[in-house]
Amino acid sequence: MEQTEVTKAETLDDLIRILHKLFEGDSVDVDEVQSVMESYETKPQEWMKYAKFDQFRYTRNLVDEGNGKFNLMILCWGEGHGSSIHDHTDSHCFMKLLQGQLKETLFAWPDAKSHGDMACQTFDQRTGHKNTVRMTFHSKYGQRTPF
Repeated sequence: MEQTEVTKAETLDDLIRILHKLFEGDSVDVDEVQSVMESYETKPQEWMKYAKFDQFRYTRNLVDEGNGKFNLMILCWGEGHGSSIHDHTDSHCFMKLLQGQLKETLFAWPDAKSHGDMACQTFDQRTGHKNTVRMTFHSKYGQRTPF
């Protein structure tokens, strides 16, 4: 895959421009995207206008619609907020912490005896309910895994 001309995002506008370039083809190098996200040094004056908080739940605030292949969002969690266990079916998720602290819990892939779609049990600790969730696993290059 062709390297981008600028690999360090000095500003939020640089980050958006570089992401557009990285996502313009039919495949994406997730390591390169992660590297560019990590290179952006947070400047609150650039992104604060997108940071909208809600006292009851986390918010998802659109910064850029991308080129039809990604969305750049600022997610805002207040103290004690969380999101339930989830995956990003048919997509990748890249994160960069702009301010504060965040605890992310990653779970191991479940063992599977079948191919393709599979079910996974989740537990919502806030409600005490168990749920069955259908999932499809993909490699870091967007290829469906063999299980």
